[in-house]
Amino acid sequence: MPSMRQPKPLRMLGVTAVSELLIKLALRNREHDQLSIIKDVISPFIPPVMLQDVHLRVMHLLGSTYSSYASPDIISYLLHILLHPRMTEVDLSELSFIGNVELDSLDVVENALIQLLPSMTQLTYVDLSTHRFKITFPSCSDEILETLAMFCPHLVGLNLNFNNRVTGKGLHFLHPVGDHTGCAKLEKLFILDCNVKPEDVALLICSISNLKIIGYKELGTSLRMLKCRPKTYGLWNSNNQLKLTHVDNTMSGVQRCDGAVVEFLGEACPQVENLKIRIHDDDLERIQRLDQLKHLEVRFFTSTHHPVGFCTEMYLKNYGSLLVSFTIYCEILLSRALLAIAEGCTNLKKLFIHANVFVKSLALDACKNKLQKLEVL
Repeated sequence: MPSMRQPKPLRMLGVTAVSELLIKLALRNREHDQLSIIKDVISPFIPPVMLQDVHLRVMHLLGSTYSSYASPDIISYLLHILLHPRMTEVDLSELSFIGNVELDSLDVVENALIQLLPSMTQLTYVDLSTHRFKITFPSCSDEILETLAMFCPHLVGLNLNFNNRVTGKGLHFLHPVGDHTGCAKLEKLFILDCNVKPEDVALLICSISNLKIIGYKELGTSLRMLKCRPKTYGLWNSNNQLKLTHVDNTMSGVQRCDGAVVEFLGEACPQVENLKIRIHDDDLERIQRLDQLKHLEVRFFTSTHHPVGFCTEMYLKNYGSLLVSFTIYCEILLSRALLAIAEGCTNLKKLFIHANVFVKSLALDACKNKLQKLEVL
């Protein structure tokens, strides 16, 4: 007697079989009447939860096994079959593996999304991220963002990485203004290498108060704007606190100190848990106000190397126990700084040290090492 299959593997076998069947049907029949027939056949038998898995599997197969057949018409045909009004997630990122396509092809798939999204009012997550420096699927335009803002008020996560068709105008549609609810529940937004400016992101941060994570290279510049011109962006005083939990400014092309950013975070973003910045030694005193901080990456490099000094050591000794992971980039690391890590950061699970020179300024006693929870070094 054959062994019994577990429910999850059995379900995935069914998802794969249905996905391959739908792709083959799409390759054979692309007539509108056939589209209606296929939708009528699968709708009664595939619940929306399983249809979510089929959608992801179809996108994966189009990006790998059937990439040579994945024309814009085929993709649009399958989207009309798969995108159900009760689905909560749409992820087209796997289509990026198809490779370079013509600009007209992007328009065809975008138009299909603009037709389908108005009925998908339960969406909470949309991923239209693509590959850097390529013209490939999926793509996102300002018109798609306008549609999302009008019909998808429950959106929590939106990934638009490397879509240069997205501009500040498109982001503006997401703002809740008056009767226009926009995407007020948005918590995670990824816009790396999109065609947006720091002032566009600054306005968005002020307009959508639930934002926790923003993947944007010049986020530090946007935060500086909020600090320097609070009235311009609606932050009249420090009581208007933001909910940002992740701030990463290490990808910025502007090689400068983030001391002003750290000061602003202490005033307006007390919930920051993950922070990656370029700083001077003195800036570590300002980080003390971030009592929710768990993951910290500091780079003592702002176009020139800066020393790791007394303020850093005192922060690690007094507040290091809050940290779960700590990363440091510097030119010269003294053994006394390493000792401060060993004595103060007792809850560390991950420690990354990048230093060009190590100087043994103090004798290191192995007995003083309290990093009992360390998993990665």
